[in-house]
Amino acid sequence: MFSLVQIIYTVNLLITVITTFTIILSNRDSTTSLLWIILIFAFPFFGLLIFILLGVDWQKHKLLRYSPEEALNRYRIAYEDINTRFIKGMHEKDPDEANDREKLIRLIDRGCHSSLTYADSYRLFYKGRDFFETLLEDIEQARHGIHMDFFIWKSDTLGERIKDILIRKAAEGVEIRLIFDGFGSLKRISRKYRRELRKAGIDYRYFLDLRDPGSRHKLNYNNHKKIVTIDGRIGYLGGMNIGQEYIDGGRRFNSWRDTQLRLTGSCITLLDSVFLADWSNCTKGEVTFPDPPEYREEEDLYPLQIAVSGPDSEWYSVKLAYLSLIANANREVLIQSPYFVPDSSMLDALETAALSGTEVMFMITGIPDKRIAWWAAHTYLEKIIKAGVRVFFYEKGFLHSKVFIVDETLSSVGTCNMDIRSFHLHYEINAMLYSKPIAHDLREQFFRDRDACREVTYEDLMNLGIFRRFRNSLCRLASPFM
Repeated sequence: MFSLVQIIYTVNLLITVITTFTIILSNRDSTTSLLWIILIFAFPFFGLLIFILLGVDWQKHKLLRYSPEEALNRYRIAYEDINTRFIKGMHEKDPDEANDREKLIRLIDRGCHSSLTYADSYRLFYKGRDFFETLLEDIEQARHGIHMDFFIWKSDTLGERIKDILIRKAAEGVEIRLIFDGFGSLKRISRKYRRELRKAGIDYRYFLDLRDPGSRHKLNYNNHKKIVTIDGRIGYLGGMNIGQEYIDGGRRFNSWRDTQLRLTGSCITLLDSVFLADWSNCTKGEVTFPDPPEYREEEDLYPLQIAVSGPDSEWYSVKLAYLSLIANANREVLIQSPYFVPDSSMLDALETAALSGTEVMFMITGIPDKRIAWWAAHTYLEKIIKAGVRVFFYEKGFLHSKVFIVDETLSSVGTCNMDIRSFHLHYEINAMLYSKPIAHDLREQFFRDRDACREVTYEDLMNLGIFRRFRNSLCRLASPFM
């Protein structure tokens, strides 16, 4: 007879072997696969548990019943004529510039089924106080519906202000739907706060709710989006969550530097469709999507695309858009991201651009909130600096902005960081902007931010000392899991 210990050991060995075969057959990055196999064999039981929680490739196991890509695809036929007209007009005005824009438009269209659309107006926010004051004014003016989808939502001072206004609007008959990420907002919203929302008739849901046993194995996959739509007329997206620190820096930082984008126009239909896809996944029910608005051909419209991606997307469209922006740059690439834990394709793209003579400037926070990721970033910075990328540490406060500007022509604002988590494990949303005025505004802010930065040289990184360099390299080993 086998003892209980022998049975457990045999079952664990069998599962370990099967899991190893599964990892090998997944054909993922060889370094990541090797790290998982080593972890599983080195730490019996524990290694398997960590792999189930963090390592399963969900591209082959659909996480959501209704993807954002499916929602965006509903509008492709209606917007097809807009795409054709815009691309034709670009080629007539500037054939050389049009070629690069067309590549990005087609990439996003095919990658996440998102058509070109337009904003009637835009406004960029670089400070949380300005953003939230405007947002609260817009919410106060709402007449029909308010949709809000955030990775982090806190019941702190700011959260209370927003809640009080939402309760007042609900009493006026405005339909309000709120989505909190199951991990990002876990234990950040008090029971009293949630009870007051329910009492007011405000419907809120958790995305991949970790309180649900069926979602706990999906701990590693988060809804990192930040979306607001109001009455189907006004929309917001960018880097800011609902938390007082986005206004004053909180207890850890002197200030918080971020970028948020306010839009009006037909693009809000697509932005709202992404929210509604998330809502359908949270409620496991059907939703009514808005009809596409009629196209108005005016010179003062701002063309853009809403790009989305997630762990179970067929294509990592936001990452591919970043790669396209870098590859097609002719003169200048400006990037802001709080984190820099890239995969090999992103490293290669930055190095290729810099070595080819394109001016590449990368701005990362100099005051980190996640030290392990920040230490690991130093090891990646070594090589891109050596290739000619200029790297700046923002030291006035915490830099949380996720912005791309290329040749003062193309730009992107959204939620996707320059790290593996955002590229492969998070549900992200970015606006790809084909407007020179917007790119110009973002570029001017980049150089204002640069005045608050310290440029980092290759010598600076080499002079860190053997202990710090070893620590940074050790942190880099965990990059596939960050």
